[in-house]
Amino acid sequence: MATAQARQELKMANVHAGSARLAWVLLGIMALVVLSFVSVFFLAIARGRITGRDIDGIVTNALPSVEELTDARGDLRRLDTFARDAADSVTTGEPRPPAEATAGLRRDLDESLAAYFLLPMFPGERELSASIESELGELDRALLSVQEAVAASDAERSRHAKRAEMRAAERLDDTLERLVDLNATQGQELGFSVETNRAETRRLAMGLDALAGALGLLATGVAVVAMRRTVRSLEVDRATATQRASVLGQRSAELDQFAGRMAHDVLSPLNSVSLALEFLRRRLSDDTRIESTVDRALASLQRVRRIVDGLLEFARAGASPEPGASADLRSIVDDVIEGAQPEAVEHRIHLVAEPFPTYNVACSPGVLTSLCSNLVYNAIRHMDDACERTVTVRVKAHEGHCRVEIDDTGPGVPPEIEGTLFNPFVRAHGHEPGVGLGLATVRRLAQGHGGEAGFQPKPSGGSVFWFELAVASEAGAPHH
Repeated sequence: MATAQARQELKMANVHAGSARLAWVLLGIMALVVLSFVSVFFLAIARGRITGRDIDGIVTNALPSVEELTDARGDLRRLDTFARDAADSVTTGEPRPPAEATAGLRRDLDESLAAYFLLPMFPGERELSASIESELGELDRALLSVQEAVAASDAERSRHAKRAEMRAAERLDDTLERLVDLNATQGQELGFSVETNRAETRRLAMGLDALAGALGLLATGVAVVAMRRTVRSLEVDRATATQRASVLGQRSAELDQFAGRMAHDVLSPLNSVSLALEFLRRRLSDDTRIESTVDRALASLQRVRRIVDGLLEFARAGASPEPGASADLRSIVDDVIEGAQPEAVEHRIHLVAEPFPTYNVACSPGVLTSLCSNLVYNAIRHMDDACERTVTVRVKAHEGHCRVEIDDTGPGVPPEIEGTLFNPFVRAHGHEPGVGLGLATVRRLAQGHGGEAGFQPKPSGGSVFWFELAVASEAGAPHH
């Protein structure tokens, strides 16, 4: 009996030793689980610094450079127009542009270029911009020749001076255009770097999350084995065994809850772009130009976030509008026009909204922003070489619906694609940007909210694209 008891004690000792080893294994697995979550946290910090550096390059270099160079090109075009008009006035008899206006435009050009040269430069940009000084000198000499020829009322000399001025302006404009392209390309590459970094961060985070999940399952399995061994080792005292099993079960549940909380807290969505821009604004709050650029970037980011949130809500609701959704049409139209003005100015387009009362329409602000943005930018980018360059936003209300019309003076829609214009992947011939989903998205969103979208050609040239949505409420005075 003593021998049997000794064997039983030895067996129980082995069971306890095995349980102790399993406990150490479980502790190691739990340490790895915690380490994986901590790794995600520090990974997010490290990747956020890289993303912040790339965004800093976009906000403090690429975007301001493109803005200043675009302003300089606009000043140059206006200066060139004044010089041509002055030269032509000798032969046409038209009133001559005032010399003060030409001098003012020349100062504006110098100010835009001076602001550009104060900004950091990308590799190769300084060499490319080195010719600006000589090209400005050539332009000044040509402008002086025009002024002298006009003052002397010498038609032949005016024609020669005009051609020389046009050549000088064209050479300077070519240089500025190449600099714009260089900065835009660098900004795009930095943007791609941000997206690539975010994608890699997501992949690594998902990998670590999967590892933590696998370790959690393994820990659960080890805990189950350890619990069974513990139960077998305490069969003599059933009450004690039941109590210990209960403790182990409770700890296992707490482990699952802990893992869930850690996954939710640590793997929350990264918002490094907004944080970096806000940090930059605070750090450079005394530089009004950069602060203004950051504000525009934040406004664009907010606009994109609003669109994405609205579309995600629409998708999660099964492509049906969220009950009770409402958006202020006036504020959304103002916001879209404000965001599109830089591109409209760059394309020499007059973008304006006609006065209209305040309406609330039955959709989310994000969906309404997507509808308006698609049609406004579509009109701007398809203006081509039209002589009259105007895009007008017009709002009409009838029978409980609001119709938003985007009236443009562009070349119109080719007859061969009128019937398929709102189908996915349909684009007008010769327009390379985009994949042809903008108009299809507009119609799908409008129809999904109980409305409609369409277009009508104008006999005088151009098109009117429109969408309709139900009015949620209306109030207020005409919009000015």
